[in-house]
Amino acid sequence: MPTGEVYEKLNSLISQLSEKYNAPYFEPHITLISEILGLEKEIVSKTDQLASVVQPYRIEFSRVEYLDEYFKCLFIRVKETDAIMRANQKARKIFGRETDSQYIPHLSLVYGDFSPQTKKEIIREIGREFNLGFDVDRIHLFSTNGKPEVWHRVKEFPLIF
Repeated sequence: MPTGEVYEKLNSLISQLSEKYNAPYFEPHITLISEILGLEKEIVSKTDQLASVVQPYRIEFSRVEYLDEYFKCLFIRVKETDAIMRANQKARKIFGRETDSQYIPHLSLVYGDFSPQTKKEIIREIGREFNLGFDVDRIHLFSTNGKPEVWHRVKEFPLIF
């Protein structure tokens, strides 16, 4: 999750877009691995293990893109650095998810099922380029059961290196 000024800017944008387009609100975040199933105790233990092997790294955003997917409706692409791709590979290994589909690092701006025309309209409104970045020094484990409005942080894990 971004912090400080970057968090404030992105959180404000997500909040404005969710209100304007009647979409769910969620905190700005970059998913490292999703849909982890199992007992919370085991997931917390594996996330702790992950935090012990991932070195802090930098996130750099590039441009706004969209897909025809609810959770990747409209997003800012994250540059695919060796560091973030290694972090995803380590997460896949620890959680036994090596066969997951290709990882697309991104920060979602809007969730929903909107037409390409609406997505293009939003991009014209907010701009396509996002030359922002932040340092990653912790992993946040979230429970994503239910709708985004009820998602909540389970625990934060500092990256120790």
